[in-house]
Amino acid sequence: MSQWVFILASVLTSAAVLRGAGGVFLGWDRMEWEEQASPTGHGEKETNEKANYLPLVMIVTLRKLHDMIPTSIIRVWFLGLFSWVLLGVGIYLSHQMIAARLELSF
Repeated sequence: MSQWVFILASVLTSAAVLRGAGGVFLGWDRMEWEEQASPTGHGEKETNEKANYLPLVMIVTLRKLHDMIPTSIIRVWFLGLFSWVLLGVGIYLSHQMIAARLELSF
């Protein structure tokens, strides 16, 4: 049952990506966008008031992203470096074990 959920999710995601790429790069949605370009008339604004403030949701999101991004970059970099070190140590030790079995020295 769960495999069908993943298959359906993959199909829907692929369809959305292809539709978006077709609309952006091939102009498949151009007619629809031209018809819906200005629902209120030719160049009229929907509101008359200016937005002179930044909504609280945007401030909180920006603050959380500011807190998360540097630590996540450092964490990913450290884990990548640690993986390469472990890989190097594993290769070195495997070469040493093979050389010991074959009685070779490097």
